[in-house]
Amino acid sequence: MFARKSLNSCIALVFKLGLMSGIDPSLAEEVVKPGDLKAIPSSSFAGLKEKFSILSDIGSVPSPYRDKLKSLIATWPKSVSFQKNQPAKVGEADIEIQCYETLNNPTYIGVAQRMVVAAPFERVVSVVDDYGKYVGIFEGLKKVNSISVDENRVVTAWEEEIPFPLVPNEHNQMIHLVSNPHAGLKIYRYGLKESNHLTRNDGFIVLEAGRFGETVYTEFDFFDADWGIAKSFGVDRLWKGCLEGLYQSDFALKLRAEHGNWSAERVLETSNNFAKALSKQLGVCSKREFPIMDSK
Repeated sequence: MFARKSLNSCIALVFKLGLMSGIDPSLAEEVVKPGDLKAIPSSSFAGLKEKFSILSDIGSVPSPYRDKLKSLIATWPKSVSFQKNQPAKVGEADIEIQCYETLNNPTYIGVAQRMVVAAPFERVVSVVDDYGKYVGIFEGLKKVNSISVDENRVVTAWEEEIPFPLVPNEHNQMIHLVSNPHAGLKIYRYGLKESNHLTRNDGFIVLEAGRFGETVYTEFDFFDADWGIAKSFGVDRLWKGCLEGLYQSDFALKLRAEHGNWSAERVLETSNNFAKALSKQLGVCSKREFPIMDSK
């Protein structure tokens, strides 16, 4: 997720793979950076009053997936039925992956992930809520601020370090709606407000209490970007870099919840190793339509 961890990781990994170049450094000035904004003295989604419905107009950049994802939340299936929409379990890890392609736009990344976290629901919620502590466990995440909080509608600003000369760091602002409809269920919906690289991003995370003290973590994430010359290096390689970033950040949350005594450095290193191993095992992610529509 979250929210903007997955995209930040993706952008950095794409650069590391040598996929993006020729980005005009002046683009970094199009988005207000976290350090230039007046931060709200909160870095958590905990304890927010539910002023807005999770299905409210989020006010994000329009995309072909925004309303479809909202419809999916409105009719959210139980965890048991979610398995029917996923391929076989990946290796020994309690995680399932499904990639989604967009007609006429092969670089529009879409992915659903489901993983079982061996920690109580309240513990996992506290880890996902505390986005201020994503720094240090998400690869390359440099800074995150709250810049607007209106009960359960929160706007955050994120900065991801891009370790290449003359290439601006990734800066984006995300809009979040957070809901706790009933005990044992929490939903985080998010959409792009503005960015210097991303062009569209919509997604959500659902946390559900399991029957035996575990927590089921489900995420849907769809995003596109100004990839520069990335397409010339091949669509499969682009997907691989982005998905590895998604794996790392989500698994970092899993490790943080399961091993509360681990240092941030250990969580980061272990999640990176897992992401690389999973990426190697999966190879080219098998894609299918959501089904939704083309990207127009």
